[in-house]
Amino acid sequence: MKKIELVKGEKGYDEMQIAVRGKGFMIAYITAIVVLALLTRFDETTKYINPYAEFVVTVWASMTVFFFYVIKHNAYDRINDTSTGKTIFAVFGIAGLFIIAAAMIRSEKMGENLLAQIFIGGCMIINCAFYFIHYAIHRNDDENEDDE
Repeated sequence: MKKIELVKGEKGYDEMQIAVRGKGFMIAYITAIVVLALLTRFDETTKYINPYAEFVVTVWASMTVFFFYVIKHNAYDRINDTSTGKTIFAVFGIAGLFIIAAAMIRSEKMGENLLAQIFIGGCMIINCAFYFIHYAIHRNDDENEDDE
């Protein structure tokens, strides 16, 4: 029988990232449940929220919480070591601005979905800003670790 050895993957990958992502998914799932319960309660009293807006707000609120948790704990491999990660988050922020601008331009045709589109764009911009702020604050920490 062959002995199976665990080989450490690429630089920066470890079990801590898996644990942090797992906890991030757990927190995001709980966030989705709470947001959905609040929106359902709000919808019962006002009869205002359409299903699309309810779904979009729930998904993006939980995704934003997940992104915050994972970025805060540096649990994303290969994203903060390459320029690809910066490009992905820059495009993410620009797409958020585009979504908000398009929603504002077409506000009369959007109707009830206007607030949902603004929420999506806002979440994308917030995620982008949080990534770049975190990167700027901790960039020197990463460079010092490489020197040692």
